Amino acid sequence: MGSEKYIIHIGFSGFPRGGASYHRTRLTFKGLKNLGMRPLIINKISHHAPGDFKRTGRSESIPFVNTAYLTYRPNSFLKRNFNKLSGYFGEFVFLFRKRKQIDNAILYSNYFAELPYYWILSRIFRFKLVYQYVEFFSEIPGRDSLSTKLNDKLMDNY
Repeated sequence: MGSEKYIIHIGFSGFPRGGASYHRTRLTFKGLKNLGMRPLIINKISHHAPGDFKRTGRSESIPFVNTAYLTYRPNSFLKRNFNKLSGYFGEFVFLFRKRKQIDNAILYSNYFAELPYYWILSRIFRFKLVYQYVEFFSEIPGRDSLSTKLNDKLMDNY
């Protein structure tokens, strides 16, 4: 019988549709579910075009929740950034409400600033945090701006 606590995915997933990060998340969490764990994917940022995306749902029996106000990526710059902020706020509220039901969290992100943010959340809400590091960011071609280079060096070295 599985655990009563969740193992959650936070950060970027592209769930329930997407590219490599979606497939990595899907396969990881299908495996965890098959081991009897209780997975949950949390999407704080909407990356998809307008469609029939729901706030909560299941994809291949893996539950997910979208915490942003809009479940799609708006075309307007202002709406898009408001939606990102609403996603962070919604994620925080969701984590607060489920804090006693979360045992572990797997983080995938390519933004260094999210590492300390989620580390602090893991201390506040008392869950174990695992960082899924699968790419050597500074070796990805085309990432040439100063801020991106700094971010990539920090990700690769810390």
